Amino acid sequence: MGSSIAYVNGTYLQASGSGSTPSTNMTGVNFLRAAMAHYIANGEAADRPTDNLGNVYASKFYAYNPTGLYLSYWYKESPTVSSSMVFTQGAGPQYATLAVDGWSGVAASSAVETTYTANGNSSTTSLQPGSLTPVNDGALLAFVAFQGDGPASSAGSGFSFHTNAAGIGGVA
Repeated sequence: MGSSIAYVNGTYLQASGSGSTPSTNMTGVNFLRAAMAHYIANGEAADRPTDNLGNVYASKFYAYNPTGLYLSYWYKESPTVSSSMVFTQGAGPQYATLAVDGWSGVAASSAVETTYTANGNSSTTSLQPGSLTPVNDGALLAFVAFQGDGPASSAGSGFSFHTNAAGIGGVA
């Protein structure tokens, strides 16, 4: 069994249009997880997030609803990191939020095995997207949630938010 997974640091950005996060110390991180939530008037999703060290992020999923909300999950296994990382959301989004979490002890490959999705509306009080049992040692259990005007998000027993920006959260 590998080392235990630990949250290292996180940052976020809320903007209308493109923008960058404050400089963030990600020293010791071996897995970066980025979540983007944004509205697009013309129906096109934003570009992938980038950082000042040139890491290329893989996309695990995009979710879209008819009101124009996009929610996307991005990650980088074994990234190049530093004590002064800056993350930039892709060009084009309106009312965008980008949240980035850094983790240590995550598997060097196959850390993102699968995803489940669940949708609700402003009156939804609970979402349960399904059961998830990791196959590989060192797989991170994480979720991304977005809500515009609904009640505050929370995580179930044994889980906690790490980077919480306008409803985008990560759990360990």
